[in-house]
Amino acid sequence: MDFPFFYSPFKMSLFSNILPLFCLFFLACENRYFDNPVDPESAFYVNEQLASDTNNNNIADGLEPDMASLSAGCYQTKTLDSSFEICLQGFLLQKTELTEGEYRTAIQGYIPEPETDSLPITGISWFDAIAYCNRLSTIHKLDKVYIIQDDSVYSDISKNGFRLPTETEWEYAYGAGEEGKYYWEGDSTGAKNYSWFSENAEGQLHAIGQKKPNANGLYDMSGNALEWVHDWYGVRTLDKSWAGADSGIQRIAKGGSFFDKAIYLERNNRQALRPIVTRTYLGFRLARTTEN
Repeated sequence: MDFPFFYSPFKMSLFSNILPLFCLFFLACENRYFDNPVDPESAFYVNEQLASDTNNNNIADGLEPDMASLSAGCYQTKTLDSSFEICLQGFLLQKTELTEGEYRTAIQGYIPEPETDSLPITGISWFDAIAYCNRLSTIHKLDKVYIIQDDSVYSDISKNGFRLPTETEWEYAYGAGEEGKYYWEGDSTGAKNYSWFSENAEGQLHAIGQKKPNANGLYDMSGNALEWVHDWYGVRTLDKSWAGADSGIQRIAKGGSFFDKAIYLERNNRQALRPIVTRTYLGFRLARTTEN
């Protein structure tokens, strides 16, 4: 079993890591988050009333995410003791991390806060992120990917609605050289041109799209906000790596954040977090399945 406290102890308080373990053995904590949309520990929760309102057409035009189209292809990845090739179908991925302005537009019909509109939305649990994906799918009259029933989530990524990228989609979109570390040439010394991280971010988030994009036209794939992806955290094996683990306790986050060292910016780095967790450096970007 992997516990976030031991995985990244300098980022997490003792209380926030004891709580998930207490929930695991004694409480249905995920259900508590769904039942109470104003829970301060999940302040950005998207409740079902918002997801079914009748004002979608009034805000849809302002919520057309700028998506990059990734063609079908393959890339090389590694486990601890082997290297193998993963091949994927084409998909769409948002060019930037989702912003606070986009989030407020979808959830609240937009409450202007110009000083933060262009910052990545953070403080988002995995549940909050998928609920937002469903909300945006409703706005654009697309088929929802996620079905949320009490404390259980069922998903069908073949649907055409918005969703989180799988880990393999995220890594494929990240791109990397032969060593598979960074999407820029050379070692970590080039990170300052492409990423906001511990050496240049001054301990804070920055507006999206200020650094150089990768070869796929995607910004902030390393640094700025750590990004939730779709998959459960689990051992990656040759026959299952393309789809991720079937179940688990934690979800995966990728890309490192504004206060991480360069090692956390590598493509293959993966962090394991309980899906109820929220962090001031943790956000997401949108993906969609395309017809192939």
